[in-house]
Amino acid sequence: MRFSLELNSDQKILNFSKNYPHQIQALIYQNLPDEEAHHLHTEGFRYEKRTFKLFTFSRIQGKMPRKKNRNAFLFFSPIRIQIASAKDKILQLLAANLIKKEYVQLGPHKLRLHSISVHKPLQFQPVMKIRMLSPMTMYSTLEKGDQKKITHYYTPFDQEFSELISSNLQKKYYLLHNENTTQQVHLTPLFQGNRERILIFKNTVIKAWDGQYLLQGPIDLLKIAYDTGLGCKNSQGFGMWEAI
Repeated sequence: MRFSLELNSDQKILNFSKNYPHQIQALIYQNLPDEEAHHLHTEGFRYEKRTFKLFTFSRIQGKMPRKKNRNAFLFFSPIRIQIASAKDKILQLLAANLIKKEYVQLGPHKLRLHSISVHKPLQFQPVMKIRMLSPMTMYSTLEKGDQKKITHYYTPFDQEFSELISSNLQKKYYLLHNENTTQQVHLTPLFQGNRERILIFKNTVIKAWDGQYLLQGPIDLLKIAYDTGLGCKNSQGFGMWEAI
């Protein structure tokens, strides 16, 4: 399930920090019922030692002034945010709480909810051209000889990238269907040049990738990827995409 929030303000221009995705995450948790928010934030859905939240969200969407600000993102009001989850209940509870409120807090701004628009179900195909609505990230945690752990980020041009994306989706498949799958997906970048994004989420530096891709795979996994995001850190605002 996926919906779009449209939020507006009396301010003509809204100013957000360069690393605002944690503010969208906060909006989601703050507008879920306390018990649901606590469970999702602290426990989530466990697969062995990994924890998944099974939701994701886009970057802020909207018109931007021509004059840029090096230290912030500027948007004209209204703005839009897409939120998706493989667990419909999460979005249903979120929507039910949002429509009761006169204002919602997003970073430094108090905004009015203008509308919640539920997206029509996507018609999946085994081969799809997609565009990232929030950059995707894929990494491994490696241990050096001195037993210190380091995070190694992969690029979409690495063979391991699609393999790890597939492994991630297989785990989500198990959580949603209570059975294993060996099905895989494959991502092919459809761009040249550098679409890497260096981002900071709560003081953690994350390397992620924007751009357009050819996404190939079985429908079951593509739907999970659409509802929960591609790659890691989906609940921090990474890996949301749309078909083009």
